[in-house]
Amino acid sequence: MGLKIGKKFPQVFFASAGAWFVASVLLNDFAFSAMIALCFGVLLYFWLENKGKRLKRKKAKLVEKELPFALLSLSSELSYNPSFENALQNTAVQSYGLFSEGLRKALNEVKNSGASVQEALLHFSESFESTQLKRAVNQLIIAFEQGSGKSSAENLKKLGQELLARQRIESKEFNSKLAVLSLMFISLSAVMPALFQAFIIVGSAFLDLNFTPLEVLLVGIVAFPLVNVGVLFFVFESMPECLKE
Repeated sequence: MGLKIGKKFPQVFFASAGAWFVASVLLNDFAFSAMIALCFGVLLYFWLENKGKRLKRKKAKLVEKELPFALLSLSSELSYNPSFENALQNTAVQSYGLFSEGLRKALNEVKNSGASVQEALLHFSESFESTQLKRAVNQLIIAFEQGSGKSSAENLKKLGQELLARQRIESKEFNSKLAVLSLMFISLSAVMPALFQAFIIVGSAFLDLNFTPLEVLLVGIVAFPLVNVGVLFFVFESMPECLKE
């Protein structure tokens, strides 16, 4: 843990120092700028800390994106192709993203390293933190051991259809969330800035507000746009991979 903190410390420190310098120049308040820099540094640290996990999840989602279609293609191949390895080879040369790439590596491992088909497929599944891929690979190993035929093809077809149905459910759930997030984005883009301006105008007339013109300008052209960008980023990250290009 200490080693991880040590590796991240220079990035966090210099980024926080830069944030403190910019904030102190704009706001002319060293204490408040230090609080901003501290919050920024903490957020940056946790973002860097979880970067590896996010990349692994992203990689798993990418391979799961094409997995149902690859399994359906494999089931069609196995239904008439007497050779399991030929069926894998035909699927590997098709455009199924990371799944096709993984199959090509597995077949090369069988050809060049002398590994068995089962071992190569297991190595392929272990390179991703994906439960769906592990289920698919286990089914492929069972199909290889049982031999090509209608039974093996039918099991792969059922699994492919199940994963495809799951993608449809995820898409519907995201569409439901998108309606709420769209209202939030509209509120943050139009309603909240207008309410803030009204608050500043009314507050200046009846209350003792200490907002400077620069602070009001920064809130309008920096704070609210940053929040909007954050909402858009959250929407994009929440979007299922099957809906992305």
